[in-house]
Amino acid sequence: MTDDAQVERKPRRQIAFDAAERDRIRRALLAYARDNRIGAPNLHLHIAEKTGRTVDQLGALKTLQRFLVGEGRVNDGFVAACATFVERAAAMTPHDELARDLGAFFSRDIADQPADEVPSRLAGDYEVWAGETTFANLKVQIKGEDMNPDVPYGRCCISGNGRGLKVHETEAAPGSNGAAGSFRPAANDGMMLYFDPLIFVLMKNKLTRLPRIYWLRERQDGRLAGHAMHGDPVEPGNDYPPYSRLRNYELRPVAKGAS
Repeated sequence: MTDDAQVERKPRRQIAFDAAERDRIRRALLAYARDNRIGAPNLHLHIAEKTGRTVDQLGALKTLQRFLVGEGRVNDGFVAACATFVERAAAMTPHDELARDLGAFFSRDIADQPADEVPSRLAGDYEVWAGETTFANLKVQIKGEDMNPDVPYGRCCISGNGRGLKVHETEAAPGSNGAAGSFRPAANDGMMLYFDPLIFVLMKNKLTRLPRIYWLRERQDGRLAGHAMHGDPVEPGNDYPPYSRLRNYELRPVAKGAS
């Protein structure tokens, strides 16, 4: 007789969704529509195609429109199709969840003082420039003349909205001088938090899994200037510190349409 514990079963399809799950799926759909610059009619088509349905089988467009604005209670069957789309289109990743949860963790508990949301103007593409100066301790100041960043490091894309924004950073290939088209796949992934005027970025190196941290401040010219440090892989028993020294960094906005 076969042991029930050894019988391979397919995971059950979720057919009921609470308010928190519905909100997560709604935000994922809105983010997908925003990132792909499409409205509800095209999003309706995308969901149908990705879930192997016709638009008639999926449900009316007005049902999707009601769900996106949170009007009334949309039936679980329609939400299940949206959940399948979100998963297959990678519209909501663990990265998104972490950005949201970490932003909520740092929210203010005082009822009349709302949490700091990251200003929408900070989302966009940036060139990352690193200065030559490193610091042996934390007693540093941000001064325009002290930054002097002169080494192109790569680019980063900041996206999303709310208390936690997603950050994807790429490195420039050695010897490329940061030329367009010479960037490697995402080297660091993480999220941005905002504690006016502090901009805090926490990322993970995708190769070493070690943290990388930015402390930045927005300048009048739109650049984000400050310092960064990261974890260094060190063999056990080695006396070297397992982290880098602080270094000057600037994130310079890239004009839309620029390569």
